[in-house]
Amino acid sequence: MIDSVTLWRSKATSEISAEDQQMLTDYLYKAIHDQLSKDFRIVDRPGPGVLRIRAAVTEAVGANVVGNAVTSVIPQARVLSTLGGLAADSAMMAGSAAIEGEITDSLSGRRLLAAVDQRLGNKTLRGAFGKWSNVEKAFDYWAERLRTRLAELRAS
Repeated sequence: MIDSVTLWRSKATSEISAEDQQMLTDYLYKAIHDQLSKDFRIVDRPGPGVLRIRAAVTEAVGANVVGNAVTSVIPQARVLSTLGGLAADSAMMAGSAAIEGEITDSLSGRRLLAAVDQRLGNKTLRGAFGKWSNVEKAFDYWAERLRTRLAELRAS
């Protein structure tokens, strides 16, 4: 059972438009759902043997699309951006994301697992032209890791 993904209000998320907030939470929910449905049956109510998954986006910083694209296509521009005082760190140029999540027994509410992670975007052409592309890649990574880890635990 997967709860709706939430976005926690913070300085890092307060400047995200309502449309982007909805897109990000929907994207993470879909990534989790799509990955877990490969190995598990997804249900919509508590029951025996049902895990409840909760996830929250605690930080989402979109890429500086122009700066990221320019410094990805012309790596020497990174030096110029640093000298010129423009944002040179990965989080500002390529974006970043952080999440927190937990898995509980759906009937008792007992916590079985909790996780916190943050990922910084990277400088690649593939993600250089979308504001949220590196955040989406982080969401995809976390969803795939969750599926893999739960499948490993089930097998042991």
